Amino acid sequence: MYAMGVKLPGYCQRRAKALVPLPVDWSVAGVLHFVGCTMNMKLFGKKKGMRATSGALCIRSRRVLALEDGVDQKVSPSFEQAYFQGLSIPFRVMSRASGLLAAVFGKRDKDDGGYHVRLMAALQSRAFTEKNDFVMFVTWVRQRESEEAIAGIVTLSKGLSASGASGYESETFAGPHVYSICNMAVREDLRRQGIARTLLSEVERYVRSLMHENENAVLVLSVEKYSVEARHLYTVCGYSVDDAWEDPRWLDSIDRGRVDVPRRILMYKSIRNQ
Repeated sequence: MYAMGVKLPGYCQRRAKALVPLPVDWSVAGVLHFVGCTMNMKLFGKKKGMRATSGALCIRSRRVLALEDGVDQKVSPSFEQAYFQGLSIPFRVMSRASGLLAAVFGKRDKDDGGYHVRLMAALQSRAFTEKNDFVMFVTWVRQRESEEAIAGIVTLSKGLSASGASGYESETFAGPHVYSICNMAVREDLRRQGIARTLLSEVERYVRSLMHENENAVLVLSVEKYSVEARHLYTVCGYSVDDAWEDPRWLDSIDRGRVDVPRRILMYKSIRNQ
């Protein structure tokens, strides 16, 4: 193995291969490791009797180059946006999306595996019944050289049913372009990087593409009343609370004497295609 025209020592080649098989080029990894070991030996080796292959700088190079949970924590991850419609949603996308939803929302469910299956069945059912009116927006995060994972997801449906406000009558939602946002989820280890805002922007861009010039549309979603972070996100993105709406599922649970059903509020945003 050579790096910059210089043959690297044998132990350096073996360590480079063991440290980073993918996607970093072995010669680059070898140079980093060799330089780290050399500096460490000069700085600390005489005092502490350390071997060059186990120095602190070499350990740091291992941390910089290693991938933790499939995502390089030391390098800014690469995100890509995509959307799929109805029956054209690939099975692998549907499976990974339902897996992310189960990971984010399945903490209350004792059977996580069963919850994943039920979520996937529900998404497939909506895709089959709503067809092209059901759109799934996905943010991909680049992992290793040829691997991707879903970092965030949100779905869009026409009408109010997906937001839980089916049958609700209001002048705000009287127009022909009313869409419900549902299933917003972002991987826990990738939050606070603008993924949710980007997904909402992609939804708005898509809805505008369906509208004629100077037409109005309303985006609707429901969120738990006491979910401070979620409400703050939607408020910052321009959504307002509909104070007249009452969560029918919560009201029904109260009538039945149940207190384990969280109360939800309805938020909306009007957009115009100019």
